[in-house]
Amino acid sequence: MDTRLAPFVGSWRGTSRLHMEPGSPGVTTDSTLTATPIAKGRFVQISYTWSHEGVGHEGTMILGMHAKRDEATGAWVDSWHQSNETLFLKGEHEKVKGAASGRVSISGTFPAPPGPDWGWRIALECPHATKLLLTMFVITPEGEEFLAVYGEYERMV
Repeated sequence: MDTRLAPFVGSWRGTSRLHMEPGSPGVTTDSTLTATPIAKGRFVQISYTWSHEGVGHEGTMILGMHAKRDEATGAWVDSWHQSNETLFLKGEHEKVKGAASGRVSISGTFPAPPGPDWGWRIALECPHATKLLLTMFVITPEGEEFLAVYGEYERMV
């Protein structure tokens, strides 16, 4: 298993805060996240649950790291944030001093007709062995990032 992905593996429980407007305080709901090695540990499948206005939602990412470079790739689907298309993302693994893992940050764009494409950036980090952070940003066509989702999880024992 890739040591850069290993800290994410496990079952996690916490909260997810959805921000509908830039700068809003957001709405917090209970959330779960499970990260499982797949394809002989070359990738990790990350599945999570959350809710909005009492309706349950779920999402899944497949996350991989280049064997020799700190380049990350991902594929993401979510029952609320997306249409019926998979969003493909690329990014990097950043080393974080004192953290249980580095930060994986991946981004991609999606069409928003009739205007230009918009983007998403998703970051995962384990600041220590029992805590996982999942942060999602929406990116305007002008390149401005706004917090969309902030998930904070504790490892389930």
